[in-house]
Amino acid sequence: MEKIGAGQAVAGAVDSYPKRWVPRTVIVRPEKLGAILGMTVPEAEALDGLNRLGFRVETVEDRWIVFVPSFRPDVAIEEDIVEEVARLYGYDRVPATLPCGATTPGVRPPEEAFVRRLQHLLCGLGLCEVISYSFISPSAFDRLRFAPDNPLRRAVALRNPISEEQSVLRTTLLPGLLTVVARNLARRVDDVAVFEVGRVFYPQNGAALPEERLMLGLAATGREPRGWESPPRELDFFFLKGVIAALFKGLAIKGQEFVPLKDHPSLHPGRAARIMARGKTLGFMGEVHPEVAAAYDLPRRVVVAEFDVGALMAAQQPVIFTELPRYPGVVRDLAVVVPQNLLAAKVVAVVTAAGGDLLREVQIFDVYQGPKLPAGTKSLAFSLFFRAEDRTLTDEEVNALVGKILRRLEEEFGAVLRS
Repeated sequence: MEKIGAGQAVAGAVDSYPKRWVPRTVIVRPEKLGAILGMTVPEAEALDGLNRLGFRVETVEDRWIVFVPSFRPDVAIEEDIVEEVARLYGYDRVPATLPCGATTPGVRPPEEAFVRRLQHLLCGLGLCEVISYSFISPSAFDRLRFAPDNPLRRAVALRNPISEEQSVLRTTLLPGLLTVVARNLARRVDDVAVFEVGRVFYPQNGAALPEERLMLGLAATGREPRGWESPPRELDFFFLKGVIAALFKGLAIKGQEFVPLKDHPSLHPGRAARIMARGKTLGFMGEVHPEVAAAYDLPRRVVVAEFDVGALMAAQQPVIFTELPRYPGVVRDLAVVVPQNLLAAKVVAVVTAAGGDLLREVQIFDVYQGPKLPAGTKSLAFSLFFRAEDRTLTDEEVNALVGKILRRLEEEFGAVLRS
């Protein structure tokens, strides 16, 4: 250093010794050496190799006591010594052997597998997946028209937020979805159909961490592209209802029911529904309230839906495979006049119960209200599909079932056959 002019040597020495070194020993079992390597290494050769690496070895009965030198802090367990022996003996001399022991196939956890299925189904139905921020602004609850005592206003606040716009954890997916739709419309992307699978966060009294719940959100606006043979279809309430019905069919969720929903502050009171299956609520859907649409600068109608993914998983039913039918079915159309406020789902439930096992499918294909009907009534037209597994049904059998269905509808709702 002095010769090159970089410094001047002084007397004495400085020793950096922050921690006293404690000698370390490792117990090695010779049989373990062979079990790990899958071969037998001559003991003399193994001990000679360790001595040449600076390890001092003492043999006590059937064990080796290996004294680790100070310059090898990486050696601490028996497997480390085995590795040193294998390295000196030669990895190329280790024979190739098949692995032994129990093997387990790698599978995704149930929730992750269900989410993958959701994503594939919704993408197949024409929706695009989006990911929005988990952090939102407290003002989002005002734009969603949440009342001051609404439980969804109880959001977890961040200690060090990036900005006021991202200062609390979301309790619903609606703010992110509406922001995505508004941003696309502002950039002249007029037709939007998106979904998001994400977590919402609910504070828990006395708990350090909030409750995390996985949710599914959908949003759509604009028109569905169609060919030259038919005009474009609007992405409205019934479009989203069809998407949900197809999703439920793919998830093997049966018995779904759309019940009118009038108390959700963010949805139009006359164009919203609570979605249920077997008496349990799965989520909701509807058209965004005009005031909410104005708050998000949405120039047109937007429909949204939100589901609890855990509730969707619990609502699934086992899929049963049966052989193809051997006998043809019979289709009958039936139109009945019922009270105007009667839910079609209730009528379908009564028809299904009255039809029994021979009634395989019920579909509503027409709803009519007009001057040809009495005031306060409407006409519902059904397509009924009957089939037996062991025979071809006769007209008498089908007529008897249709008559039974009409009697049940008259008893339950005062329905009459439309002439």
